[in-house]
Amino acid sequence: MAEGDLDRVVSIAFALPTAPHWMRPAYEAAIFSRDAHWDGSRRIALTAEHSNEVIGFAIVRVVARVAEIETIAIATHAQGMGFGSTLLQAVVEESRLAGATEAELEVRASNGWAIRLYERAGFVEVGRRRGYYQEPIEDGLLMRLEISGIPSGN
Repeated sequence: MAEGDLDRVVSIAFALPTAPHWMRPAYEAAIFSRDAHWDGSRRIALTAEHSNEVIGFAIVRVVARVAEIETIAIATHAQGMGFGSTLLQAVVEESRLAGATEAELEVRASNGWAIRLYERAGFVEVGRRRGYYQEPIEDGLLMRLEISGIPSGN
C-alpha cells in the first residue's frame, strides 16, 4: 500500500458495512510505520489491484510471532472472483516472511462469506467474543491459522 492508494482504500472500507471504518490517518499510520515499534510490533499494509485499480486492501500487525489481521476487504464489485483469497494468501506469506508463526483475526459472526474464505485458507475458530462488534451489536469469531512451516507460495 502506498500513500497514493489511500483515497481508494478509505472509499472501499466505507462502502462495505462489515469493514472497519477507519479514518485516513489510521491507514497513513499503517503504511508509514512498517519498521518495528517500541513494543517490537510492525505493520504490513497491502493492496489488491486489478486492471490498474485498487480493489482491496489488508492491514496486519505482527507482534512477536503472531500476525493479527486487523482488516481485509475487497470492493463489492470485485467480490466472488478470487481476489480475496489471493490477498489473504499474500497476507499470510508476508506475515511468514516477517517471522510470524500464526495468524489471528476476528470476524463478524454473520459474515458467512468471510468465514468461508478464512476456513478455505485453513483458519479455524478458536473462540467467540460476545457483543464485540457495534452497529449492529454482534459476536466476533476468533479464528487462527498456524503458518509456521508453510512453504512460500501456499
